[in-house]
Amino acid sequence: DELILFTDGFGDQFGGEKGKKLGSKRFRELVAGIAHLSCDEQKKYLKEFFTQWKRSEDQTDDITVIGISIG
Repeated sequence: DELILFTDGFGDQFGGEKGKKLGSKRFRELVAGIAHLSCDEQKKYLKEFFTQWKRSEDQTDDITVIGISIG
């Protein structure tokens, strides 16, 4: 089992093809979709996703994502 804690920074980031916010719902779906990966793989995936998502947009907020493996 894992516990994922995060701030609103990831979801508030503008980007994608239309330059819109990712949104907290879409971010939660993204995290749920990679739950089968190890914490290290999740970290790598999220970093790569963020870079691709924001494209040339400036980072708009601080981003904190904490994954805790339980058990």
